[in-house]
Amino acid sequence: MRGPKRTAKARPESVPEVDVANQYLANLEDTNNMNAETLEAQNRRLREVNSGLVQLLQQSIAMNDEKEEREVRHKETNGHLMNQLESQLAATRSLNSEVRRLEALSEQLAEENWALIQLLED
Repeated sequence: MRGPKRTAKARPESVPEVDVANQYLANLEDTNNMNAETLEAQNRRLREVNSGLVQLLQQSIAMNDEKEEREVRHKETNGHLMNQLESQLAATRSLNSEVRRLEALSEQLAEENWALIQLLED
């Protein structure tokens, strides 16, 4: 068995508590939208800054690579120059030894010439 049918009560046009709650929700939505826009702007700016930092990092890496290549070339050149210097030093030592040998031979010849001159004068 059913009870009597209920009739819907007429709702007043405006309920102050509901209006306040709706206004509060509208304010929250506005604040949320502003926060979202601010966050999006900050995110775009961070992406720009990040992109700039990535470019600087790539440039720095390229400069370091170039520096390392120059250092390797300098080491190779220095090694080559050291080998040349060592070779020239060995050649100089050999020449000095030959000069000393020739000086000794020259002294010996001078002594022999002096002896011959002495013999001829006698």
